[in-house]
Amino acid sequence: MMTIRTTEDLRLAYSIAWFAKGMNRKVYDGLMKDIRKFNNKPEPAIKRTYFANEFDTCIEKIVFPEGTTQEEADKYFMNECYSERPNSQYDCTGKIFTDWVSKFIQDGRIIIYQRLSMDV
Repeated sequence: MMTIRTTEDLRLAYSIAWFAKGMNRKVYDGLMKDIRKFNNKPEPAIKRTYFANEFDTCIEKIVFPEGTTQEEADKYFMNECYSERPNSQYDCTGKIFTDWVSKFIQDGRIIIYQRLSMDV
């Protein structure tokens, strides 16, 4: 019926469903099915959480699902999360880079902490 990708699409779908409820039951049922599908989507397998530290740094926590191997976690981290320090002739580039990384296993899950800083 309708592809819902964002919360604005969801709001529009609710509005249309409200109007269609009294007029066309088939349209209403289709919209409610799409709304339920959007609201009940599964959690992402890899959870990323940010903790504020100072004005130009933060700590990121990356939790991998159970069964993830060290190699898979390292590959994902290096491709998706790790940021190298910018090497620039100028003083402040404003780019974000990784200061340090700490990796360990807790309750069968691989957890990686990294400190992100901004070159200011």
